[in-house]
Amino acid sequence: MLYDVIGVLQDVLKMQMGGGGRKSCVNIALRDIEGNMIEVALRGDYCKQFMNYNTHGKMVGPTVIVLTHAWCKINTVSGAPSLSNAWNDSRLLLNLDHPQIDEFKASLNEVKSISAIYELRKDCFTTTIGRTKTFKASKFGWYFESCPGCKQSNKSQGENFECPCGITNVEPITKFKIELELEYDNHKGTFVFWDKDVIPYTKLNAKELRQIMKEAGEEDNPKIWPVHLVVLLNKELVFRIKYQSSYEQFSIVAILNEENLFNKFDNYLCPNEETQSEELEQSAQVSLDANHAGSPTASSSSTPAKRVATSTTVSDLMLAEELTTKQSATKAKPGRKTKHIKKE
Repeated sequence: MLYDVIGVLQDVLKMQMGGGGRKSCVNIALRDIEGNMIEVALRGDYCKQFMNYNTHGKMVGPTVIVLTHAWCKINTVSGAPSLSNAWNDSRLLLNLDHPQIDEFKASLNEVKSISAIYELRKDCFTTTIGRTKTFKASKFGWYFESCPGCKQSNKSQGENFECPCGITNVEPITKFKIELELEYDNHKGTFVFWDKDVIPYTKLNAKELRQIMKEAGEEDNPKIWPVHLVVLLNKELVFRIKYQSSYEQFSIVAILNEENLFNKFDNYLCPNEETQSEELEQSAQVSLDANHAGSPTASSSSTPAKRVATSTTVSDLMLAEELTTKQSATKAKPGRKTKHIKKE
């Protein structure tokens, strides 16, 4: 049977590159509003379209995927359904600008603090903020080497590089993999920085940095950290991340560099006494109503405060009006007294 499916990208499960008579294929997991998961296989040009977007797309907020006319199969062992594209009739739509997709996004709570993510106790994609504090010493150091053929990493270095695919005595590809401890609101988390996250700050790739260390007479060892990496510390950053609950680790999907975005999220996640919470709720709701005029959301029956708490997304906060400093909404309003019942 054929189905149209919509969901937010939860994980990239497996990837197979084309070549040698094989077609490209990527297996992804999609999640709906209630947290239900389904596996989707994208093959051929559909795989290339997804990988190109996932690598180069500007992912501000969740990635919502629509696949039309998808084949459905039932796993004979687990009984779970899985989907795949039909070779000619399917359409793959990635973060399409459409009112129904905007409504789907609005129902997802996509801005979370480090402490809130830990409380989930499950893998997820979300957006968070933090200040880079210190480097975390891992057993692999600040870089790793991978096979130029199959892209698999290996512990052996230099001329001794060997890969399970059988390639030997070749120059491996050197890439950054740096673990940094970030802090927000007195909670800390370990974030993994890759090439795309490090190079904009160092202006050097991992191979060039290793060469500089060799020329300076320093030992070429991934556990000896070069001074150039200090530029990554003491930065207030906004991240699109994948949280891996089994390792309690945050892997960065993208760093969002919009102006004043950190301060906006900071005011939302940890408002101070000078912030009028009602104003934040109203401005975020106005933003939602403007995008979905005439289209009630799944949470429209809730009070304004509850709607913001469950439905505020990255896009909504970026569209919200600037906050002004007024009397705190947490202070008690005058004119209403509490009655005490006198007990006999």
